[in-house]
Amino acid sequence: KGAQGDALHVLGCAAGYNLRWLMRWIAFLRAWLQAMAGASLSLAHRSPLTFGA
Repeated sequence: KGAQGDALHVLGCAAGYNLRWLMRWIAFLRAWLQAMAGASLSLAHRSPLTFGA
């Protein structure tokens, strides 16, 4: 309790904030990678005649 409890509370809050930030970043990166993979697959399945049209 007291000052030690306050210090532990601050550390816990900082750790929680960093974990939330990290989870958001991982989710964004995963979504971006899936979008890039989907775009790559859709380009690979196009026929040469319709490419660029």
